[in-house]
Amino acid sequence: MTFFTDLGEHFCRNKHPEAFIVTNPRTGRHYSENLIRRLFNATRTKVEIDIIHYLEE
Repeated sequence: MTFFTDLGEHFCRNKHPEAFIVTNPRTGRHYSENLIRRLFNATRTKVEIDIIHYLEE
């Protein structure tokens, strides 16, 4: 198995099929689209890669 497969299994274990994979530990709810976009943009700027993050609309 690969690292990402193991990681996916870890996050998905014992969750409902429609549950969010990663939740905010402070609130127990999903992360907002705005926060995901801000984190992604900050990370890609820091590692200096030019890619675009698309979210389902």
